[in-house]
Amino acid sequence: MGLQHVGFLKKKLYFLLDKFKSRLCTQNYVSDGGSNDETQLLCSQYTVNLIEAPLGRGSQLNAGAQVSDGEILFF
Repeated sequence: MGLQHVGFLKKKLYFLLDKFKSRLCTQNYVSDGGSNDETQLLCSQYTVNLIEAPLGRGSQLNAGAQVSDGEILFF
Protein backbone atom coordinates (compact mmCIF):
# COMPACT_ATOMS: atom_id res chain seq x y z
CA MET A 1 0.00 0.00 0.00
CA GLY A 2 1.28 3.48 -0.76
CA LEU A 3 0.51 7.00 0.25
CA GLN A 4 -3.06 8.30 0.08
CA HIS A 5 -4.66 4.84 0.04
CA VAL A 6 -7.19 5.33 2.83
CA GLY A 7 -9.91 3.57 0.77
CA PHE A 8 -7.83 0.41 0.49
CA LEU A 9 -6.90 0.61 4.17
CA LYS A 10 -10.52 1.04 5.18
CA LYS A 11 -11.50 -2.18 3.35
CA LYS A 12 -8.68 -4.13 4.98
CA LEU A 13 -9.41 -2.87 8.49
CA TYR A 14 -13.11 -3.61 8.03
CA PHE A 15 -12.33 -7.16 6.93
CA LEU A 16 -9.86 -7.89 9.74
CA LEU A 17 -11.51 -6.05 12.62
CA ASP A 18 -15.24 -5.90 11.83
CA LYS A 19 -16.17 -8.75 9.54
CA PHE A 20 -13.55 -11.31 10.50
CA LYS A 21 -13.51 -10.23 14.18
CA SER A 22 -10.29 -12.11 14.54
CA ARG A 23 -9.00 -12.97 17.95
CA LEU A 24 -5.65 -13.20 16.21
CA CYS A 25 -5.65 -9.42 15.78
CA THR A 26 -4.73 -8.41 19.31
CA GLN A 27 -2.32 -5.67 18.25
CA ASN A 28 -3.20 -3.39 15.37
CA TYR A 29 -0.75 -1.02 13.73
CA VAL A 30 -0.66 1.02 10.58
CA SER A 31 2.77 2.21 9.55
CA ASP A 32 2.43 5.38 7.51
CA GLY A 33 5.08 7.10 5.44
CA GLY A 34 3.51 10.56 5.41
CA SER A 35 0.00 10.31 3.99
CA ASN A 36 -2.05 13.48 4.14
CA ASP A 37 -5.41 11.81 3.57
CA GLU A 38 -7.76 10.51 6.29
CA THR A 39 -5.47 7.67 7.41
CA GLN A 40 -5.05 9.12 10.90
CA LEU A 41 -8.80 9.58 11.36
CA LEU A 42 -9.51 6.05 10.13
CA CYS A 43 -6.97 4.58 12.55
CA SER A 44 -8.57 6.40 15.47
CA GLN A 45 -12.01 5.08 14.47
CA TYR A 46 -10.73 1.51 14.51
CA THR A 47 -8.51 1.95 17.56
CA VAL A 48 -5.46 1.15 15.48
CA ASN A 49 -2.04 2.47 16.48
CA LEU A 50 -0.61 4.74 13.80
CA ILE A 51 3.15 4.61 13.43
CA GLU A 52 4.94 7.31 11.49
CA ALA A 53 7.81 5.85 9.51
CA PRO A 54 10.16 7.04 6.79
CA LEU A 55 8.66 6.89 3.32
CA GLY A 56 9.28 3.56 1.61
CA ARG A 57 7.72 0.14 1.80
CA GLY A 58 10.69 -1.53 3.49
CA SER A 59 11.11 1.11 6.17
CA GLN A 60 7.38 1.14 6.89
CA LEU A 61 7.18 -2.66 7.18
CA ASN A 62 10.25 -2.65 9.41
CA ALA A 63 8.80 0.07 11.66
CA GLY A 64 5.59 -1.92 12.10
CA ALA A 65 7.43 -5.14 12.84
CA GLN A 66 9.67 -3.39 15.39
CA VAL A 67 6.76 -2.32 17.63
CA SER A 68 4.85 -5.58 17.47
CA ASP A 69 5.51 -8.54 19.69
CA GLY A 70 2.89 -10.74 18.04
CA GLU A 71 3.58 -14.15 16.57
CA ILE A 72 1.65 -13.54 13.33
CA LEU A 73 2.03 -10.34 11.31
CA PHE A 74 -0.26 -9.29 8.47
CA PHE A 75 1.34 -6.93 5.96
